[in-house]
Amino acid sequence: MGQQNTKREISVGQLNSEECQHLKKLFNKISTSNIKGEKGPYCYYGDLQKHCEIYLDDWLARRIADRLSIKSPKGDDLVVPLSTFLQFISSVVKGTLDDKIDTVWKLAIDDSPDKKNEILPEEILQYARSIIESYIKCMEKSSVSKSWIGVARLSSDSVSDFAEYLLSDILYSGVNCKEMVTTKPSKAMHTKEEILECFSKSHLLLSIHDSIFSHCFDVDKDTAFIQLIPKCTKGSQISNKESFTILDLARVVFLNSQLPSGQLRREWRLLFTTSQHGESFSKLLGTITDKGPTLLILKEHRNRVFGAFASYGWKLGPKFFGDEQSFLFHLDPKFAIYPATGYNQNFQYMNIQQQTLPNGLGMGGKFGYFGLWVDAEFGTGKGAPTCTTFSSPQLSTEEDFLIHHLEVWGLGPEPTKDESERDPRSILDQDPEAKMMLEMLNRGGHSDAYRDEPKD
Repeated sequence: MGQQNTKREISVGQLNSEECQHLKKLFNKISTSNIKGEKGPYCYYGDLQKHCEIYLDDWLARRIADRLSIKSPKGDDLVVPLSTFLQFISSVVKGTLDDKIDTVWKLAIDDSPDKKNEILPEEILQYARSIIESYIKCMEKSSVSKSWIGVARLSSDSVSDFAEYLLSDILYSGVNCKEMVTTKPSKAMHTKEEILECFSKSHLLLSIHDSIFSHCFDVDKDTAFIQLIPKCTKGSQISNKESFTILDLARVVFLNSQLPSGQLRREWRLLFTTSQHGESFSKLLGTITDKGPTLLILKEHRNRVFGAFASYGWKLGPKFFGDEQSFLFHLDPKFAIYPATGYNQNFQYMNIQQQTLPNGLGMGGKFGYFGLWVDAEFGTGKGAPTCTTFSSPQLSTEEDFLIHHLEVWGLGPEPTKDESERDPRSILDQDPEAKMMLEMLNRGGHSDAYRDEPKD
């Protein structure tokens, strides 16, 4: 009996004795005063809020302190009992999905949880925005985040778009991915059961949620925290003084979470950006060929932002290549992913100096009707109204568009070849006729300064 009582005293919910002891030490560290009462030790409302604000969005830190606090037994101050603190962490970090959704409900809803059976879309959206903000805050002191110096931390638009994506199962119920970009989110109220189902379907939503609380309270951090910000590697010619990317960290996290391999998520290598390399298709070829999987990101003249993940390294040729891991996406006006349909294998295409074949770079569709097309006459592109290869709508505002910005990232470590198989020449050196054609188009020679001299 005595052993059972001891075990009950040092274990709370799903927390084991070691975790409870760790959290008691954290609680004592958080508390600026030694307050005791009938329900055990307490810490002040402001002490808990201050601790949470180190790791979490200010709105979420304030909500946690609000929901956990009671009036002090010795005055009007608001305090948080240790028992309530431990039970909260047990539910939000170690609990079942039902436990976690109960906690989400109490934190997200504005009115008393006992008086409301449904939640407003804006209430759950605010909660989703706060966990995105909190995730970036948890990551911003890491070495990988510091590699993104010069990149915007967050924008309110991208955070809201990311939150809508995470909650798309309830905000866009019954709407297919092609229609989402032109559809407004539902204004219907949502039940707790719908929120639970949404979390159960969205692995990313649940993973980000678990990550921030495990990080804030240092429980299961090694197993629960997911790393979704890659290391950013830029060439020496890329200046931090100028904007080299149209991404912010919310967009980076979103795109990185969609990649099919953990290896690809660890490092992004900036291969090409018009803001630094200029508008040159020959330079684009020289920088992205044989560099492994890539992300292409474009901003058109009407400000839509979209692109593609290419799962194979780029190469010149008359045929399509690649596989079904490739996808198209939107970043503006909304976040959306358009996976392969399985209808055909027309994933990637790149060619130049052809009279009977298209000259440029394309993803999906068919000749003349690519899901995404960048013309060899650099500066123009096309987005077909429909794409058989990917479940995408027309990516651009109009079918023909002008490129305002284009950037390409190599994903994961740079691929290597056996020296006996490696051709050290640039793609333009391998194809002198292509180089001559580009020079005739007044686009040749731009990449010469960015590559080594070919060996004999």
